[in-house]
Amino acid sequence: MLQIDNVSQYIYAALENLNEKQSLFKRHIVIYGFSAQAKVVIAYLKKKENVLISLVDGDRSVQGKQYCGILINDPVVLLRKISSEAAVIVFDKGHGKRAEILKINPSLSEQIYEINKFNYSDFPCRLKTPKNARIIGLQEAQKELLDIFIYFDRFCRQHQLCYFLDGGSLLGAVRHGGIIPWDDDLDVTMPMPDYIKLCQLLPEICDSRYEFRCLHAERQEELSLSSISRLLSRSVITSCSNYPVHLMEGIGLDIWALAGFPDDEQEQEAYSLELEYMGDYWKENIVIPYGMTELSEGTYRAAQDILLKKMTKYDYDESDYVGYAYCGKILHILNGKNRAFSKKVFTKSAIFDFENERAQCPGEWDYYLTNCFGDYMRLPSEDERKCANSDIIYRLE
Repeated sequence: MLQIDNVSQYIYAALENLNEKQSLFKRHIVIYGFSAQAKVVIAYLKKKENVLISLVDGDRSVQGKQYCGILINDPVVLLRKISSEAAVIVFDKGHGKRAEILKINPSLSEQIYEINKFNYSDFPCRLKTPKNARIIGLQEAQKELLDIFIYFDRFCRQHQLCYFLDGGSLLGAVRHGGIIPWDDDLDVTMPMPDYIKLCQLLPEICDSRYEFRCLHAERQEELSLSSISRLLSRSVITSCSNYPVHLMEGIGLDIWALAGFPDDEQEQEAYSLELEYMGDYWKENIVIPYGMTELSEGTYRAAQDILLKKMTKYDYDESDYVGYAYCGKILHILNGKNRAFSKKVFTKSAIFDFENERAQCPGEWDYYLTNCFGDYMRLPSEDERKCANSDIIYRLE
């Protein structure tokens, strides 16, 4: 990995400063608003002894859910009954949160502590553009993406590994005959047995032009920030973010795994929720302290083992249903209630043109795209045709 910055350090410092003034760590702490910043605060407070933490959010869609074992409460209910010793922490200083709280419970005026939101823009960026870097356009970046895909496709064919274009890359193959003109990454998915084989084989013999970042590989140049695998360019780079981490790394190919799922619908929903909660675990233990001294390799390896066991809970070959083995929230799923869908979608493959190459796609690609994108052949408006991930893209000379 080229460069890492982590704004957790600033939130930690703000909490320590507040503790010195208000004995924060000896009080019941109520965090107002379930946000990326709240997750950092929770991770830090959980390391302190005997700190009682509560979380509230006015969004009814998240109330009753949990984040790392902490229930998300209705603020109207909880804030009306907390003690005079509690401390209420809010982010986005000066943006009306205090007024919202006082409307619920006017007696809390001396117990509210506003903290800056801690966006990346609030601090000097420690990511420096390499001296040997030149800015390139999206078209040149997409040529690099295509080279990465060609290498990956050849590797899979050589080692008899199954993959399918996924998400926007599948949409690009069907609608555009290649990469979506405004896209800046590629996505594939692999059945779990093939995915595990890839993670075992590729780190040992990966082309020197690329870096294979994989949670499940025994040997890694860098600890993987993501719980999916990625094949990245070493020569074409950009900045990207996974709050609170801001980093500069290669553009490339995201590789998702398909896991086996149970047949029973309730069990499918339960397993989907287990995987989503594992994303919370990964966020708290790996992402938030990433690049800082708080993250040890031992902690990382332990999390690695836990996630792999969870992702392989059900045997893929014996399952009639499959789903994304991603530890976190899935935005595009084929079933509105959970991640599970019939394995028949991927039982057979279809071949589509992908630029000047041929790519493997799910046999039931129309069903997949319709469930993910609706009327997928309709082009988005001009305003919506934007790169989802990259800002400025550089080539290292």
